[in-house]
Amino acid sequence: MTDLRLPAYGRHLRAALKNNLRPIAGGGCVVLTTCWDYAKAFARLVCDSNESADLWDFSMLAGLDVIVIVPSRDQVLGEQLRHRAIDSGACVAVLSIVQEAI
Repeated sequence: MTDLRLPAYGRHLRAALKNNLRPIAGGGCVVLTTCWDYAKAFARLVCDSNESADLWDFSMLAGLDVIVIVPSRDQVLGEQLRHRAIDSGACVAVLSIVQEAI
């Protein structure tokens, strides 16, 4: 198995959590997304939509609530990311699909 990579902002989030700093915005949840423009005011991790959900290290999500927010074009990946968050120990992981304008 290959080494897992941290998603964007993963290093910062992991360091904050190790220093006992917890997210405040959004009720303390972490947002997991595939879009750079989503949830900028929240603690978030951004994953490349062209990469497999299995490549990412989500170990820092253990014990946290997670909201996965993805555009409709990334719905399948969003479901995979939600499952990976749960498998990594997240207390709760919910999926929100953003319907894009046509």
